Amino acid sequence: VIAREIASVANKSIGNSKYTWGGGRNPLDIAAGRFDCSSFTNYVYKQVFGIDIGSTTREQRKVGRRLSTVEKPQPGDLVFFDTNQKDGHVGIYMGNGKVLGAQTSTGVAVFDMTKGYWKDKFKGHIRRVVE
Repeated sequence: VIAREIASVANKSIGNSKYTWGGGRNPLDIAAGRFDCSSFTNYVYKQVFGIDIGSTTREQRKVGRRLSTVEKPQPGDLVFFDTNQKDGHVGIYMGNGKVLGAQTSTGVAVFDMTKGYWKDKFKGHIRRVVE
């Protein structure tokens, strides 16, 4: 149910967005589909859950509860990747290893965190905001 609600909000942005560092923090950027990773996750959380989780990865890596290493991510959990810095990229887990986020190369898109670049950048940081 959560993944479906998130997907319904995100579908408007997939293929209609442009990654813009610092974007997505005002109505004009949002209307034009200009997001960075953390502004997009905040936008989705506001739309789906009515929660402001902050618009930076620094803020978002402190929200909710950090999952232990034995807990499995659930749709809606925030997942962090060590890209330009520790926890420098954030997305929303959708299930089956798929993550929704705004990336420099694709804009808003779904990617697979279980292989390639994203697998290498994932160091186990998952946060559950909605229990």
